[in-house]
Amino acid sequence: MRSDCIQRNQGVHLGVHSVRQEKYPKMSLSALAAKNFQPQAKAYKKADEGGLFLLVNPNGSKYWRLKYRFDGTEKKLSVGVYCRPTKFDAKGQPLPATIIMTLAEARAAADAARELIAKGIDPSSSKRADKQQAAVDIAQQFRTLALEWHSKAATRQNHAKRKLKACRYAPRPPPP
Repeated sequence: MRSDCIQRNQGVHLGVHSVRQEKYPKMSLSALAAKNFQPQAKAYKKADEGGLFLLVNPNGSKYWRLKYRFDGTEKKLSVGVYCRPTKFDAKGQPLPATIIMTLAEARAAADAARELIAKGIDPSSSKRADKQQAAVDIAQQFRTLALEWHSKAATRQNHAKRKLKACRYAPRPPPP
């Protein structure tokens, strides 16, 4: 056998050189395959590309996850939900699943997470910080609206004091 014809590891097969354009090797799923994975007795994974995989649970729910390394530690990031657990009608027949996050959307989200990793930012901690900031923003909006309502709606002085006190002691999210 000629070694220059059968070097699959270097992209040479039968004398034809092929160069991969992808950043990661293709082991990709298709949208149809992702839809047709059936639940089994134990949860199982089906790999896509670049660490992205579909986790199929016994209850029929399917979740997109990204496996990556950051600072030498292996981590997993929840990218999104493919479909919720299987629901049944009155006769016990399974209802058709509604797809929440498509394969293309999951790949785009995984690419965005990989860009953060390339910049030296952990996507898990970034996602957590974004959620905390969103909670703080909502609390601030509520406080602003409540004080605005108070200035317009409170007519009697005693009533105004009680309402303002209630707004001040309303539960707030913890500081980041």
